[in-house]
Amino acid sequence: MKPRAGFTLVEVVVAIVILTTGLLAVAAGSGSVYRMLGSGHRSTAAAGVAQARLERLRREANRTSPRCTALAAGTASQTGGISERWLISGAGNTRTIREIVTVPNSRGSSTDTVFAIIECL
Repeated sequence: MKPRAGFTLVEVVVAIVILTTGLLAVAAGSGSVYRMLGSGHRSTAAAGVAQARLERLRREANRTSPRCTALAAGTASQTGGISERWLISGAGNTRTIREIVTVPNSRGSSTDTVFAIIECL
């Protein structure tokens, strides 16, 4: 008797199970990647808001004579529900700025804090 070419039913079922398992793993991983991309986008937005505020405060510190005399704490809201609050402390030749940025997310909100020191020489 001549051997027949092709696959048995058992081999086909095993191949389908392996393929299905692989596809489910890829689908589960894509959800995780999507969440990470969203988190990265929010972190980038928060960093941009903080950097812009710190640059504005540095320019404001340099405009006054003596330097740093016009710096004041405050709050602001940005588009997309992003809010920020900045606190200024210190005296003499330096000021410490604490910039707190709150970004909405699927679980409520997340907060990032940035510290910077401005020289007032």
